[in-house]
Amino acid sequence: MKIKISIVLLLVGAFLSVAPAFSASPEDKQLNQIYHQISHSYENLDATNLAQLYSKQASYVPAASHREIIIGRDNIVDIYEEIFKKIKNKQAKIKVGFRTISRQIGKNYANDVGYYLVEVIPSTSSEQPLSHFAGKFAMGFVKNKSGQWQINLDTANKAELNMYLSAKAQIHTPNDNAPNSLQTIEP
Repeated sequence: MKIKISIVLLLVGAFLSVAPAFSASPEDKQLNQIYHQISHSYENLDATNLAQLYSKQASYVPAASHREIIIGRDNIVDIYEEIFKKIKNKQAKIKVGFRTISRQIGKNYANDVGYYLVEVIPSTSSEQPLSHFAGKFAMGFVKNKSGQWQINLDTANKAELNMYLSAKAQIHTPNDNAPNSLQTIEP
């Protein structure tokens, strides 16, 4: 029982870790906000909100080996709607956190590489335990005509949980709950 409690506390800390303040560029802040929007969309099981984050011609390479590569925003949103519908039908909840460990920014493109952590919270009536899984991701972004960043490439695969937990986030974003401090890219 102590081990389970320790793991839960470690995972809670992984979602809430705080880093010291530093000056992030406007580009970093815009890109970081996308991860917060993704996390928010997962928590609310809202595929419609995700649609605005992807470019019209985006590609999605899912972690699941049984899924083909998905091309186009509308097709990507269909996949998220399918996933979120299954979670809703089970009356479960889901949270996702990100640790971006490398970012490259060009004039109209950006690339991030890092780790993600997914927490699945089953309905209380299911009597199932929380489950967690981690993975590696790479995201490519492009600027649209309005100058806003959008996801153009989203790819992920599974990783050991300890890889996420030991990764040092290099990119930070403002913490809404604590003015003048910064929080790693995690919900």
